[in-house]
Amino acid sequence: MITSLTNAKIKNLAKLAMKKDRDKTGLFLIEGIHMIEEAQKAGILQEVLQREDLPVLPGVKTEICSQPVLDKLSSNKSGSSCIGVCRRPSFEQKEYEKLLLLERVQDPGNVGTLIRSAYAFGAQAVILSSGCADPFSAKALQSSKGAAFHLPVLYRDLKEEIENLKAAGTASFATALHHDSINLQSVTVPQKWALVIGNEGQGLSEEILDACTHSVFIEMQDFESLNAAVAGSIALYHFQFSK
Repeated sequence: MITSLTNAKIKNLAKLAMKKDRDKTGLFLIEGIHMIEEAQKAGILQEVLQREDLPVLPGVKTEICSQPVLDKLSSNKSGSSCIGVCRRPSFEQKEYEKLLLLERVQDPGNVGTLIRSAYAFGAQAVILSSGCADPFSAKALQSSKGAAFHLPVLYRDLKEEIENLKAAGTASFATALHHDSINLQSVTVPQKWALVIGNEGQGLSEEILDACTHSVFIEMQDFESLNAAVAGSIALYHFQFSK
């Protein structure tokens, strides 16, 4: 059993709370049995650290730790009884026909929720611009509920990506209150589409708005705007019924 908070292995794992260390090692931490089971299904679970009173998962390398050690690794104020060490998933490089694109979505909870909705409503990949929250941070992972283990989440130049999609015959739909916007219910969703969601406070940049082939808005009663994750999820629900 690991009981020392200064144990070298625990000190190295604790560094994964920082994005630069997650990027450097390709590893990240997850918490709770549901997330650990999802990671095991996805084939990215490397090891589990847990209390000695919990059953050990068959076929998984397991390290027994004291509660204070688990608390040191946990992002939850109340601590955690089990923590998984995972390697970032890798996916086959291919062309996707149904995409969610995020421009500078900075709240990790929004990024995680949008990844979860993308997976639930049939998007094949999520593309992030620079400036987006890390999808493998603790808060984003908690919000995605493991969807990021099963769906490609990629960083790319968004303008270049939209131009490439346009050349491949994929329509891009900016979500924005714009003079050219049409309401979501009026959109006939094509077979190949990319839905583009902007920053929580500033929305989409003019550069990205101009690059997109269409602009859509969600019709509402008695209010002007929605949270980015809510708006994106509603639009994804509509877009899943592509012809």
